[in-house]
Amino acid sequence: MYLHNKYRLWYYTIIQQAKSRTSTPEIVEKHHILPKSLGGTNDTSNLVSLTPREHYICHLLLTKMCKGKARQKMVYALWAIMNLCNRYQERKVIRGRLYESLRQEYIQSQKDKAGLLHPNRGRKTGRTKDSFTPEWKANISTAKKGKPGHSKGIPRSDHVKEAVSKANKGRIPWNKGIKNFKNLSKT
Repeated sequence: MYLHNKYRLWYYTIIQQAKSRTSTPEIVEKHHILPKSLGGTNDTSNLVSLTPREHYICHLLLTKMCKGKARQKMVYALWAIMNLCNRYQERKVIRGRLYESLRQEYIQSQKDKAGLLHPNRGRKTGRTKDSFTPEWKANISTAKKGKPGHSKGIPRSDHVKEAVSKANKGRIPWNKGIKNFKNLSKT
């Protein structure tokens, strides 16, 4: 599970300094010394209060310390620290090479997580230009004939109608001035 000793040393040094701190910083975040995803618990002996900066650094070190599935879990945890916000935690903004490398590693870990058995592995997903055959277009057209649009028939209050009308006043349609629109869309 653990790989590099120097990262472990740095990690546990930060943990020990936080445990021996006499005054509490203004902003602290709870950190699981042994992460829950790696078998840690919510016991007070496994929790430490870290500053947001220390918390971020500890999770960065955890990605360096672990390997295999444990590393994937720690990459996700670091990604969550950088991207998922809540009212109790201040998030660090990172830029440049570090963000790029972490983002690439996160994407790779998600691909690895999906594995060889993923149903879409090796396939193109979504529609491509080749999907829009004349036969496919005719089938869609036939299926939609006689059916109202997606927003037809939905009752709207006078207040909503007024607001929509006001928003559209003075707006120029996107296709105004385009002649032979149907022929243009085929090119």
